[in-house]
Amino acid sequence: MKTIAFDEDLRLQVQYRYILKVLFLAVLTSAIMNLMTERYTFGIILVLLSIFYFSFYWVVYRMKKTGVILVTILMNIITIILCGMLLLHGTTSGFSPVWMLILPQVTYLLTGIKAGTATSCTVLGMTMFLFWTPLGRSLLMHEYDAIFLERYPLVFMTMMVVSFYIETQRSIGLNEIKKNRQQMESMYQNQYDSMRTRIAEAKKVRHDMRHHFLALDQYLNDNKVEEAKAYISQYYDAIPFEESLTYCDHYVTNALLTYYYQRAKQEAITLNIKVQLPQQLPFKDEDLTVVFGNLIENAVQATISSMRESEKFIPGIWIRANYDGSELMLTIENTTLHEAKKGEGDRYLSSKHAGYGIGISSVRNIVDKYGGNFQIEQKDGRFKARIFISEQ
Repeated sequence: MKTIAFDEDLRLQVQYRYILKVLFLAVLTSAIMNLMTERYTFGIILVLLSIFYFSFYWVVYRMKKTGVILVTILMNIITIILCGMLLLHGTTSGFSPVWMLILPQVTYLLTGIKAGTATSCTVLGMTMFLFWTPLGRSLLMHEYDAIFLERYPLVFMTMMVVSFYIETQRSIGLNEIKKNRQQMESMYQNQYDSMRTRIAEAKKVRHDMRHHFLALDQYLNDNKVEEAKAYISQYYDAIPFEESLTYCDHYVTNALLTYYYQRAKQEAITLNIKVQLPQQLPFKDEDLTVVFGNLIENAVQATISSMRESEKFIPGIWIRANYDGSELMLTIENTTLHEAKKGEGDRYLSSKHAGYGIGISSVRNIVDKYGGNFQIEQKDGRFKARIFISEQ
């Protein structure tokens, strides 16, 4: 969706500008310290690097999305070249080992997992060649300590693994945020479309109302009471407002329920909703969206999967929620042919990809955030999730 893409581009631009500003100041400080200690080669290299980072900052600031793409490419190229120079000209006690550890890992933050891993692997390969092979050692400009030569690549590898893990977790979190935002936008759009449809239908009914009254008046004038009753019954059945637009007074939750009701209807799934929530709740709307959205989506997907496997399967989803002034109680139950599989630590495995389910983990994190209780029961072809959370 366009709004999501814009937000993501803006987030990347702000992130690039912030990190480049920090790098500029750090590199410039290091350059001054090298020049003061008469390490002119490194000092000049770092001065040039600080100029690059300062230029990159303005490229991102001026060129926006295009600037991010350009800087991403240049950052990786410069990082590889710079680390190669630091490896060749550095010493055990100098600043070069520190920068060789920092710069490749920073590319993870700026350029993402794929580009960051490619850059870090390239630098690691250069390090292992220069430190662990006779030919590589012959190219070094200065002597490194023997223990340093042996252990430094292992330290670099450890930093790389840690950075990869951190960036992976951050990426998962951002994807979850994007998913929830897209889900909310889709819900709001669905509710808006439904309201427009109902308004149009109401206008049509109002427009046709006088014709119906004329027909009834004619029946009654002719003493055709039974015909009038039949006409009224037929007209009542034709009224299009058989579905509710309001399931509860809480706007965000109601929009979400409307969205999933329409989706379940398209799949011929019975969705039974009894939700009593006031307009104001002491919980964040985005937290409620994650909780309701993930659990209902899981229920719908599990039901659809079971329907596709067996024609005899009877689909059904029940949603119950209530807020008594201090505690929110939510129960979502669905029929299913499959039992959810557990992994380590009572965590549930995903049915859509390898590894653990992100949705259930997100729900559990929010429940823990409010000091609540999250229960899951599986019995007799039914999966039930029950949540209790209170105002902190």
